[in-house]
Amino acid sequence: MFEFAHNAEIDVAALADLFVRAGWRENESAAKVEWAIAASAEWVTCHREGQLVGFGRIHKLDSLHKLVFDVVVDEEYRGLGLDDEIVRRLTAGASAVERIAVFRQENVDPGQDAIEYRVPQAPPDTYLG
Repeated sequence: MFEFAHNAEIDVAALADLFVRAGWRENESAAKVEWAIAASAEWVTCHREGQLVGFGRIHKLDSLHKLVFDVVVDEEYRGLGLDDEIVRRLTAGASAVERIAVFRQENVDPGQDAIEYRVPQAPPDTYLG
């Protein structure tokens, strides 16, 4: 069974190890991972039998723009929809006018564009103030 947690305490060494197991080209040092978490508004972790097997974090650019970064899943558990569930949990509270860009394993090459999700706009007569 997979267990998801929102903004739970993270073992930085375990997260750095997950990046390696997930096949990211850049070697994530513990200090860099710690900085990334500190700069994040939210994060979601996924554990299986106590082992960290998935992670994603969100950074708010402003009230209408968010970036979902570092959505990674251990190679052993790819194809099970864990990355989609991490993104869903990170964006669950998005308002109808927010724009969200997602960077995940398929987007590790800096030459690739992010997957962009556009939250549907509210009807014209909806009060958004």
